[in-house]
Amino acid sequence: SFMKCFNMDKKATILKRIILFSIPFMILTGVYIITDPFMVIYEYDDYNRKEYIHKNRDFVSTEMFKKNSEKYVYDSFIFGSSTSLFIPPSIWSNYVETDNKVFSFDASSERLAGLWSKVKYIDERNIKIKNALLVFDFRTFKEFDNTDPASMKHFEVYHSSKLDFHYRYLLQFLKIEFLTAIIPYKLLNRYLPYMEGVIAVMPEYYDPITNEFHNTGVDQLLKTDSVKYYDDRSDRFPARSGEYVEESRMSTSDHIQMLNEIKDILDKNNTYYKVLICPSYNQVAYNREDLKLTETVFGKENVFNFTGINRFTREKSNFYDATHFKKFVGKQLLDSVYYVSNQ
Repeated sequence: SFMKCFNMDKKATILKRIILFSIPFMILTGVYIITDPFMVIYEYDDYNRKEYIHKNRDFVSTEMFKKNSEKYVYDSFIFGSSTSLFIPPSIWSNYVETDNKVFSFDASSERLAGLWSKVKYIDERNIKIKNALLVFDFRTFKEFDNTDPASMKHFEVYHSSKLDFHYRYLLQFLKIEFLTAIIPYKLLNRYLPYMEGVIAVMPEYYDPITNEFHNTGVDQLLKTDSVKYYDDRSDRFPARSGEYVEESRMSTSDHIQMLNEIKDILDKNNTYYKVLICPSYNQVAYNREDLKLTETVFGKENVFNFTGINRFTREKSNFYDATHFKKFVGKQLLDSVYYVSNQ
């Protein structure tokens, strides 16, 4: 009986320790659920709140579209990664015919799988796609990984585990790097250099109807002192050889299937569409096999490749960084696409 009591005491001690160790975790989990720091748990009318948090653009764009499509009629869509944000609805709408709303359905580091799932999602909801701009870039055919919280797909669009989505965001919140940045930031209401990459510094704004992006903070820096802006960010603009360099081939049989499914949906809708392949400051050309595949599926007359060495990639002042060009460049790209198309 002594041994029995001893074992019971030992089990009770272990249980107490487990409870004590789990209390901080339970408190933090409660804080996470109540505060919803990444804005992925509850519904919101305005995702411009908490601008100090890096948000999942795929999730936000989808939630905005879900909510808005109950109030507005959309029939024209821009699909792509963050590069597509610089070909905004307010400019693109001048090149297409529509009496309805335009929606920018962007996602960070968008791959073809994400673009394909969004086109399918819209079609499955019986929403007419009258006009579409498919914005491709150097990431489009890259391998797709749905585990990074920053670029995970919305589970209702790219069918995946809702539980896994929220579990990964909880883990993101519990990371020491995040907690040691967000707690001092909220307490002091002050950005410190070590918070870089965790806390978003630059103010930005997304239109609550069209999802158009306004790069307000960065544009203000450029307006104040553009020379300083580029001097401070020289590491974001890699050296270039000035000679022809081409990406490696990245397309697979899965990509071929996705491209064909997108094309079938666009054809079914009689969609007026164009494929725009974005310029990058590094001047690396799109892989010729990937380009040929894209042209074969969508028609050479509908595919416009702006990669490599050209007038758009020549000037550093055309770009915010190595990947993102400015909106005036986006307008020039559209001039090239639609002016040439209408000849």
